[in-house]
Amino acid sequence: MSIAADRQRYFWLAANDPVTATEPEPATYKDSDVTPLIDLFEYMEKFRQALDLVGTDPDPAKNRGDFIYISGWWLGLIGGTFVANRAFEGPPSGLDSTGPSVGDITAFDLDPLMPEVRLLDVLQTKARAGVDVRVMGWVSFSLLTMTPIPIPILGALINPVLANAIQRKDPGGLVSLNAQTMNSIKLLREEPAMAKKCMLNVIGHSAGAIHVKGAVIGTKPDGTGKSKAIAFSGGLDFVEDRWAKYGHMPDDSWDSLPALPRWHDVQAAIQGPAAQGFYNHFRDMWNENLRREAKRFNFEGARMPSYVPNTEAVPERVTDQFLFTPANPPKHHVQSIRTIPAFNYHWYNCLPENPPVSYAPNGLFEIKAAWRKAILGAQTYIYMEDQMYWGREIMSWINEAIRSNPDLKVIMALSGAADPNDPATPGEDEYLHESFNIGLLGIGTPEELNAAQRDRIRIFRMWGESFATDETMMITAVTDVSPVEVLVETAIRLNATAPSVPEDAFAGKNIFFSDGGGVFWEVTGNPKIEPGGALIFRLDPHGVLPTAGSPVAVASTFGLVMHSKVTLIDDKWAIIGSANVACRSLYTDWEHAVGFIDETESAVRDFRARLWAEHFHDAPSSFYDLNDAIGAWDPAWATASSPVMPMRPYGDLGPPYLQPAPLPLPIRPITQNVRTVFETLRDADSRKDWGGVCPPSQ
Repeated sequence: MSIAADRQRYFWLAANDPVTATEPEPATYKDSDVTPLIDLFEYMEKFRQALDLVGTDPDPAKNRGDFIYISGWWLGLIGGTFVANRAFEGPPSGLDSTGPSVGDITAFDLDPLMPEVRLLDVLQTKARAGVDVRVMGWVSFSLLTMTPIPIPILGALINPVLANAIQRKDPGGLVSLNAQTMNSIKLLREEPAMAKKCMLNVIGHSAGAIHVKGAVIGTKPDGTGKSKAIAFSGGLDFVEDRWAKYGHMPDDSWDSLPALPRWHDVQAAIQGPAAQGFYNHFRDMWNENLRREAKRFNFEGARMPSYVPNTEAVPERVTDQFLFTPANPPKHHVQSIRTIPAFNYHWYNCLPENPPVSYAPNGLFEIKAAWRKAILGAQTYIYMEDQMYWGREIMSWINEAIRSNPDLKVIMALSGAADPNDPATPGEDEYLHESFNIGLLGIGTPEELNAAQRDRIRIFRMWGESFATDETMMITAVTDVSPVEVLVETAIRLNATAPSVPEDAFAGKNIFFSDGGGVFWEVTGNPKIEPGGALIFRLDPHGVLPTAGSPVAVASTFGLVMHSKVTLIDDKWAIIGSANVACRSLYTDWEHAVGFIDETESAVRDFRARLWAEHFHDAPSSFYDLNDAIGAWDPAWATASSPVMPMRPYGDLGPPYLQPAPLPLPIRPITQNVRTVFETLRDADSRKDWGGVCPPSQ
């Protein structure tokens, strides 16, 4: 297929499409380069190289015009280790809250083996050297600001009390996360050269975030007024627990940091004309904040404004020159795509509101339009990596693509471990299962897939490295509770003098039982176990029940946190960015992503080969042939040359590295309260009027 045909199939928004035609055509660039950086180690290697190319002259005056601009959802420049229960000073309610505080915790380093090279120090050093260094981190104004809420007369009185109560409750861990961002900005402002160059980004929706995670680094303009630059956009925050190397295998030099192999993520390095898209997005967000009065926060007992007086606007720049000279002429066609929320509210609210964005008063939903266009154009395969998969609408596009294309195969990679920074929320499994069962499979709708169509979908949990135990247990009784839960009683009894084991003490521990023959059951929890009582566990049966009277081995796994936000289609098109498979990413959170195709038809293929090779513990060369590579995901699809599923070393009883999940997922009915929580807070849609009542407390 020609590049013109590819652009028509995967890029251009059809004028007669009632969905995509409502959106303006996203900024589209030619002659660019997108390099996928898999995992934080690769990202930071390229990031360090870029930093080394700016501010190099010993005379600061000669570095004027070089720039480093960073946007973060979570800035852990000093505070990369998550602290779930932050200490709060001051009274439990009242008008004199001191705001959140941050303990003495780990800083974000540019290399985990060089802890003396903190990013915070490097940025301050570059600023002293004359580089225009700006850092912008999201803070939820609706949870933390002292701005009065829109309740007539009483708003100014109620909001400080409500804000203090919210901060103590720390819903979703967001106050702790925002406190680390505030601390990073506070410390950066201590450098005089950065005092007016650091901003709390507070233009988000009341129920949303500014989820843009990236940076743009460049040099002063040349004689034609153009700068050499590189932009980064994706799922990675500047937070210490994101470190991992390509392959996710243990590294002897990282033995003291056992969490490092667990995180999987992707960041795009963007050069050429397409770097302009991220630069413009950063500039527009920064300057939109400056058009508004600064918001006031309390932090560690002091007032902290979102920006300080005389903060300068980000200037117009042309950033279409390559910071790193490409080995070959750039042939990528790139869409720089955004989500900017609408701001529609009920006439009153119990949280503060923000006005519409001046340059997008009705919102911009470019990611939704571009993503949908590419999915509906898929012919051979759709491959997705995501941490959420809540987006029933996105799943419905895949459903439509499967029904329209009889050869299309779909592969989805899910986390094998929950993000350790995200507290569990009641209803997450129910919401996820509804997205798969109704959105993707169409169960109970006119779009329900038949058996043959379902058979073209494969879903996998990514379990990562495991550690074996010598434990075995004899199962004495099995109680089939539901399709998603079985209780197994073991012959082991709790010591009569031991304290009782609380309910669900074993939940979320990535513990598995194995029958020794390749069948695994994940331990999902336990009832309360009294002293002297038998150990009883809840298992996810996955359609196969363990047998009473049989022994099981016990194993555990680190689990892989699948945090990347990636879709690949047909070896033609790919998207890398900050947007999750969720309604909030389509409509409510500020996001950025790049979708790209390649005139040489090698960029997406090479990205896929490296990505799949990492999960299979194989070489990328084994995955270049598309038919062979797709066949690796299931024996029914395999060719004679297909790579095989990775096997654990002999004696390692952990679950498969890639564990297929059967479809449909077990039915988990959603209560109205859970649905309200998600649609109001967890996965809101900014196009709808928001508020009217106080959001639920979960």
